[in-house]
Amino acid sequence: MSESIMPTIEGILKNYIERQHIMRYVFCSRYIKDKIVVDVACGVGYGSHYLARCDAKYIIAIDLDGYVLSLARKYYNTQNLVYVSGDARHLPLRDNSVDIFVSFETIEHLSKPEQFLKEIARVLKPSGMLIISTPNKRWTRHPSYHLHEFYPNDFYKLLEKYFVEVEKYAQYISYTQLLKDLYIRFYDKVMRVVRLGLALLSQQQITKRLLTMMLPIIRVSILSHYSQITRRARYKYHDSKPLKIYKQIIRLLENYEDCRVVPFGSRIRPLRIMIAVCRHVKATLDTHSV
Repeated sequence: MSESIMPTIEGILKNYIERQHIMRYVFCSRYIKDKIVVDVACGVGYGSHYLARCDAKYIIAIDLDGYVLSLARKYYNTQNLVYVSGDARHLPLRDNSVDIFVSFETIEHLSKPEQFLKEIARVLKPSGMLIISTPNKRWTRHPSYHLHEFYPNDFYKLLEKYFVEVEKYAQYISYTQLLKDLYIRFYDKVMRVVRLGLALLSQQQITKRLLTMMLPIIRVSILSHYSQITRRARYKYHDSKPLKIYKQIIRLLENYEDCRVVPFGSRIRPLRIMIAVCRHVKATLDTHSV
């Protein structure tokens, strides 16, 4: 399942997940001047496009989803950017060919994260850098397509197995937003139970018409005045009015506390996203045993 975001003004004003995603690319941009950069799981490409305009030498944007790549080529193309269809587990890149490897919210989708890190180590130059992020397992909604979620210590220890230096950063959210997120998680669990119950009832000769009548009634009763929260959280990319990231947008987002990429442990707030800047692949790694 794809989590790709097509940013819009409405989306970034209402959805902290979109704001944080954009600002991770802004954070990344400080490292890429005159570098060959790979952005894996690039989605619709708005982040790759932004990095390409931030003095990167060349951007290779990789994704497995053909539909999002078609959107990327349509809306977010530029001269020093190429979109490539590829699998994060088997990167279509030469050994020691990349200066900067960018991976935002990818590793949790893979059943074998160490295989992914070995592939990154293989394609990075010895002095290369990995900029990577993943959600904190404690506060994520645990969707079925998250195959390997991480707590902070687990995430950073894994990276330290592959890189000499690991700088720790994070993005935090407010307690108000945390309560909204917890409600959404509760709602999802309730609805799963309801659907399961209805499926079992349907095996006992309950008509399809009755089932279709019951589910909306239960849904409305649970949501009540929280329906807007649910709609905002269920974000998807849209093939309309795509937003390119310019200075005006960045200045707007800098006003939001939840956007800021700060040193890990520097906020007494719920930790939403772990971020790491990893330097120098460990020379003893066997990167070919993948």
